[in-house]
Amino acid sequence: MATPTFADLGVSDAVVRALADRGFTEPFAIQRLAIGDILAGRDVLAKSPTGSGKTLAFAVPLADRIAADGPRPTALVLAPTRELASQIVEESRSVCHARALRIAAVYGGVGIHKQARDAAKAHILVATPGRLEDLLERRAVSLSNVRFLVLDEADRMLDMGFRPAVDRIVARCRLGGRRCSSRPRSKARPGASRVSTRVIPCGTSTRRQGAARQTWNTGSWPSPMQTVSTPWSRSCGRSAGSRWCSFAPSAARTAW
Repeated sequence: MATPTFADLGVSDAVVRALADRGFTEPFAIQRLAIGDILAGRDVLAKSPTGSGKTLAFAVPLADRIAADGPRPTALVLAPTRELASQIVEESRSVCHARALRIAAVYGGVGIHKQARDAAKAHILVATPGRLEDLLERRAVSLSNVRFLVLDEADRMLDMGFRPAVDRIVARCRLGGRRCSSRPRSKARPGASRVSTRVIPCGTSTRRQGAARQTWNTGSWPSPMQTVSTPWSRSCGRSAGSRWCSFAPSAARTAW
């Protein structure tokens, strides 16, 4: 069976050309598994090795689902470190520009004023929790129009003590839209760095632990996490070291 192209997955011509200009003509495994479902509005949880193309697995469909004339920011990507935030922006910039979208990063350790100006103009805002809260307190940026939320390396953010900040940030995002959420496992085992990407309805976030799942209901955040053991997906698969699961939003709301 022939390997599907980005166009076969439903990616726009403009983004396909931007990827081709960078030498990407065929999607990697994680991209094949996730992009089509994200574009279709399905909820996705995927896990793949570091360096396997996870960032584009959510950046490509985000770029195609955001309108250039829409409110800003429409998408928020949270990352635990300035290095990861910068990496996400650089990796995503070409596909964003192909769709006339602006992407910007905000993080600590540098001047806040220019970041505040860039954040207000960005369709996709990539941020570390601490710096983003600084901007929110200054009213330099609003999250009221955010329809997509990506949590990249969410396990690491929790390990670093960012959960209260993430709770407060998510509570500011508009409920009832869509939330893209990315959850990497930085070092699950020595020498086996893993990442995972999740796309779920706005209003719910999950962290899987073994057979059980912990659920955060953003409508009542901050609140204690509830442990549930109901199935977290409707269909699953794996390919080339990547794992993928997806389910219809209606099924997700029923299960959660």
